[in-house]
Amino acid sequence: MNRFSAGSYPYAERVLIQCSFQDAVDNLNSIKTSGKFDHELSFEDGPNNEDKSFYSFYFYSSEHSYIVHLLLTKASKYESTIIVSAIKNSDQGGDWIEINNGLPENEKIKVMAWLKNKILDNLKCKN
Repeated sequence: MNRFSAGSYPYAERVLIQCSFQDAVDNLNSIKTSGKFDHELSFEDGPNNEDKSFYSFYFYSSEHSYIVHLLLTKASKYESTIIVSAIKNSDQGGDWIEINNGLPENEKIKVMAWLKNKILDNLKCKN
């Protein structure tokens, strides 16, 4: 996992996955249909620009009481990049905390481990 340092998310964490963009969108949407990753403070998942080259997803962690904001973009024909942007405390509300700016390192490690175990390891890509 590498720091994402370009564009609007200079403090994000970048995760390259072996999954085409559309396959990754479909997989993440499928994971969200379980309902266990939704929270009332979340926003709607979906494209966040006109050309649909970035998709936003909001995943709720009940174990840690936070919401994780992810963005998905195409890296190549068979790869996509998940951009871990920020987290928000789901019990107290408040501001979003950027993953690499303001979040203590021990919390970042927990967020990234949760993301891997609950989301990334459950992707079932065709390629």
